[in-house]
Formats: sequence, C-alpha cells, structure tokens
Amino acid sequence: MIASTIMIASMIMIASMIMRVPMCASTGMTPSDQHLSPAPQHSIKLTKQTSRNVLRWSVHPACKNTGHTAGVILLILAICTFIGYSFASFFWALFSAFVLFASLARFFLPSSYILTENHIETRFLFITQRRRWSVFRRVQLSKNGIFLSPFLRHNRLENFRGLLLLCGENRTEVLEFAKNRLQKNT
Repeated sequence: MIASTIMIASMIMIASMIMRVPMCASTGMTPSDQHLSPAPQHSIKLTKQTSRNVLRWSVHPACKNTGHTAGVILLILAICTFIGYSFASFFWALFSAFVLFASLARFFLPSSYILTENHIETRFLFITQRRRWSVFRRVQLSKNGIFLSPFLRHNRLENFRGLLLLCGENRTEVLEFAKNRLQKNT
C-alpha cells in the first residue's frame, strides 16, 4: 500500500515536470523564477481591446503543447490503470482519474484575463476573481508568466497572496501594462 502511494506521488511529480506546470496553481513561483526566461508556449487568444486601458486574453496551454498533452494523458491513463488493478476496483480508477485531472486543470482548461485601469479579473471554470491594482506592489517576470506580488521584496507569503498571469505572445504587452499600473499606484 505504501509503495503504491509513493509510486503514484512520484508519477504526479513527473507529470508536472513534463508539462512544466507549477505545483502551486495559484502562483507557480519557484526560487529559480528570479531571472528572465523565454515565454512558454501557450495557446493564446487575444480579443479586440474595447479601449486603450483594457487588455483581454485567454490562455489554453493544452492546445498549444499537444505533445505534452498526449504524454500527460497517457501517464494519467497508466496511473489509473495501475490503481484499478492494484485495488481491483473500477471506482478507484475513476476517482484517481478525476483527482489527477483536477490537479492539472490549469493545463487542460482555458484561463481568461482582463486587465483594466482599476482591477485585474481572472476567469477559470466558473470562478471569477477580481483584485484591485492597489493590492500589488511588485511585478516580476517568471518562466510561467508575469507574477504580481503584494510585497515590495521577496516574501514567503507571496506564493499565497500573489497572482500569476499566464501569458504567451503578449508577454511584453502585459508586462508593460502591469508596470504602468503599479507606477501609477505609488
């Protein structure tokens, strides 16, 4: 029982490394994110801006990274098959498929972002999160997108209180927009 649990946990870690999806879904920050790196390959859909002060886009990583998507789906099927045979139960295989899909939902499902003069709006599934620009003090470029932190300096709590904006080809545009908004707040 313990060996199968260890094996499942290691397979989940391998899947997240293959996809380069952050383990912390809210921010995705790691200590190595302090440097600039090339933009990740995400499927991005830019909508027409309604005004100069609004920026909208959607990111769907699974559509752009079809090789990673196929590999992750095969890995999920392998893990579910292993669990189904280990516990001799189709229920546990389905349950493990649900848990794995839910843990990788940011990769499989699209996320939408709207940046305005007053707030940032993120949409994922049925959840809409709106935060004011006045909450954030620092913008930082990371390998997964642009990270907005409520702290002036690096802090251990920023992974829980910050916001990661996944970007694609519009990375520089989003970075400039965020920097301009944070400069207006200070």
